[in-house]
Amino acid sequence: MRFVIVGIGINANQEKFPAELAATATSLRVQTGRAQSRMELLVRLLREFETDYNRLLSEGSASVTQRFEAVSSYAHGKRVTVRTE
Repeated sequence: MRFVIVGIGINANQEKFPAELAATATSLRVQTGRAQSRMELLVRLLREFETDYNRLLSEGSASVTQRFEAVSSYAHGKRVTVRTE
């Protein structure tokens, strides 16, 4: 594998959301009650990404899918696909 393309979104410091998202969207600030350092968040995200990428290389896509389903409330009951091309 030579490269990986990943798309994610993290609501870090939002306190309010549009009406159509207000019932389902949240942010780290809302959940923790404090402002978040985007730099610290980025560093931690990149460390975790490297760990997951290495797991993908060594164990295959099933390990990544299983972890995502375990930690993501979004993934529960949904089909999750990891493509390696």
